[in-house]
Amino acid sequence: MRSASAAVRCAECCDKPASDRRRLKALRAGDNALGLHAVGFDISSGQLAVARHKAERFRARVADDGIDLTFRRHDLCQRCPGATAIFTSCYAPTVVLNHLPKRALPRAIAELCRVSCLRVIATVQALAGPPTGCIIGLEQLGDYREDCSRGLLTLVLKDGSAHRLTFNLFSAEMLKTLFATGAGIVDLRPVDLFLSRFAPEAKWSSTLVNALPGREDVMRKLKEIEEQLWRQLGWVDHGTHILIVAEAKR
Repeated sequence: MRSASAAVRCAECCDKPASDRRRLKALRAGDNALGLHAVGFDISSGQLAVARHKAERFRARVADDGIDLTFRRHDLCQRCPGATAIFTSCYAPTVVLNHLPKRALPRAIAELCRVSCLRVIATVQALAGPPTGCIIGLEQLGDYREDCSRGLLTLVLKDGSAHRLTFNLFSAEMLKTLFATGAGIVDLRPVDLFLSRFAPEAKWSSTLVNALPGREDVMRKLKEIEEQLWRQLGWVDHGTHILIVAEAKR
């Protein structure tokens, strides 16, 4: 960020979130009138085509908000071109770092930290969190099995088709160690440890659920417990995802 007329450069690994206009506006630099150059990248040409198609629906509107949006094909395990202010990876049900081979993770994290001028924001599937079908909802699966030692997720869909994906689960302690090599840890916490799983959906049954006797007291106690537990590294592994915010060392 060189001056008030400069643009903040933001990159997103795995381009699905970069096609979300609300997230782009949230990343823009508020009241300081800086523009935002957002780059979404993915190793899959097919995923990039989907992202570009979706982005066309609001490209003109984000341009009016001072946002320039582009997409590139790139392998996270290879050297990233240029520098960026904020690196996000990734706000999605399945996250890109989990799909890397174990041997590639340290190099990928180091590269994210190297090119980030400010911060790297990452969400990673938690080690002890609930299962995921990655490519499809669990309700569409006939069977699934995660081989943690080999980093291999095997899925059998209800239509009979079988799929094998690279999928590794990393502990919060390991992630903290890897990020700390090239960055200072600003925040590390579980996402959805358990409190929000009790939160009612306003469009579904909130009126009925909120009428439960003593529910307000129970929710307050759960919040207090969660605020204590997420500060303990072992409990971080029990969230749905792990959120890491790291500030690059300079």
